[in-house]
Amino acid sequence: MQDDLWKPMSAGQYSKILDTLELGASDAARMLGMTARMSRSYVNAEYPVPPRVAILLRLIRDHLKPKDLERFRGRPPGRPPGRESRNKAA
Repeated sequence: MQDDLWKPMSAGQYSKILDTLELGASDAARMLGMTARMSRSYVNAEYPVPPRVAILLRLIRDHLKPKDLERFRGRPPGRPPGRESRNKAA
């Protein structure tokens, strides 16, 4: 499916890839190093999807499985993967 790698990505295509990868807009933001608001703006067609984001998502779609992306799902923004809260009671 790499024949579409360099093509512009629409909001619908962005949403479809996130569905394929089983990621929400916030999950994709964590994975790609952007704010959740920016990711939602691509979903809502408020801003065009940048070529670098489109290319990365297509490469991820073509070479990884949704289970490979588990660490990006459902974590509050700003919390790095694998780190526990420092205030956790013992």
